[in-house]
Amino acid sequence: MTLDWQQARACKNTDPELFFGPEHEAVRARDIRQAQAKAICNTCPVRAECLEYGIEHSDGYGIWGGLNGKERRDVIRERRRSDEIVSVRPFPHGTEWGARRHRDEGSRPCDPCRLAYNRKYEAYRANNRAKKAS
Repeated sequence: MTLDWQQARACKNTDPELFFGPEHEAVRARDIRQAQAKAICNTCPVRAECLEYGIEHSDGYGIWGGLNGKERRDVIRERRRSDEIVSVRPFPHGTEWGARRHRDEGSRPCDPCRLAYNRKYEAYRANNRAKKAS
C-alpha cells in the first residue's frame, strides 16, 4: 500500500495530538477530542484509504479514517465474521457500528443497521437475563 493518499488528507495541518491523545486522558476530554477529530475525518477525501491503513498498521491507538481503536476492531470483527474482505465504505450500513454512526450523526438507523444492532445485543441481553434468573 502506497502512502500517496496522505498528501490529500484533511488533517495534514492539524495537531496530531487531536488524533492521538495523551495516555491517561479523562473520559470526557477524550470523547470531546475524538469528536473533533472525527469531524475532520468526515470531510476528508481519503478517509477510506486512511481507515484501511489504520486497520492494517495501527496498534489500536488513535483515530484513523474516522474510527477509534475499538471501532476499528469492530470493523475487523465484522469482516472476519462475514468471511470476506469488503471495501471500506464511508458509512458501513448493515453493521452494529453503522447503527452507532446513525445515532452519532443524529439520524434514525436504517433497517439493516438496526437489525445488526439488535442481533448483536440480543445475545448480550439474554445472557444478562440468565444471570439475573440464577
